Formats: sequence, structure tokens, C-alpha cells
Amino acid sequence: MAQGRLLPLDHLRLRHALALAKGEPEADGLWAQVDAEAWASSTSRGALLNLIVDSVPVLARFGKTEAALEVLRESVAAGTVPPYDWLLLNPHLAVLRSDARFRAVLESAKRQFDEMLAGLEEARGRGELPAYLAASLPELKRRVREAAASIPGR
Repeated sequence: MAQGRLLPLDHLRLRHALALAKGEPEADGLWAQVDAEAWASSTSRGALLNLIVDSVPVLARFGKTEAALEVLRESVAAGTVPPYDWLLLNPHLAVLRSDARFRAVLESAKRQFDEMLAGLEEARGRGELPAYLAASLPELKRRVREAAASIPGR
């Protein structure tokens, strides 16, 4: 990618978000283009993760909960699991958290999060955990634990 230039998927996502925020009727058509482009075989996992992190909160915020949940479901099916802490702590996702489909995504993300924590604890045991992570990890665990406890149906 040339510096300062948007990739086509990024450009579409931004156009969609702006149209959605302005209440423009072409927002749904733009989302259909984003959706088709995102799941193309040539889309990298990084681009999919960007789509999840950037678009799902926008969709949820503007009442497009079905589309938001579908992106989350499809991402897990494609092997790109959204970060557990992000799912729990992003305030724009609150509207999705009571849905059973969200909780299914959350369970996949929790397994991945638990594996990451186990790896960090192994690194700590070997004396290889960086100080900045060692200092912030207890607070992250506390916030995630509290947020998870507040999810309906868990």
C-alpha cells in the first residue's frame, strides 16, 4: 500500500460509515459492497480484523444490529476471532451483548483470550514478560472479569 492511500475496502467502509451517520439511503448499498469485498478470498486476516473493529461498532451504534452480529459470526467462522476484551469493553457493542449470537462469538473469543493469558503467564514464569505488560495485566483482567459478569445469560 502506498503511504497515505486507502485500500478499496477501507474506502468503502469509510463511505458506508459516513452515509450511515448522515442517514443517507445509499448506506445499505454501500454496506452490501463492503460485505461482499470483506469476505472475498483475497482479503487478509488483518483487513478482516480492521473491518470487525471499525465497522461493527458503527453498525451497532446506528441500529444495524443484524449486520453487526452477522459480521461477528462470519468472522469467527472464517477463523478471525475478535478480541475478547474489545467485545466486552467497547461501549458501542452494549446493544449486542444480550443476544445469544453475540454470546456465541464471545465464547470463541474467550477461548482465544484464555490461551493468550496462559502464554503470558508462561512468559512471566520464564522471566520474559515485559514490565509494561506485567504492570497492566491485573487491571485488564479485573475489567474483563467485571464486564463478563454483567453479560446477560452468562
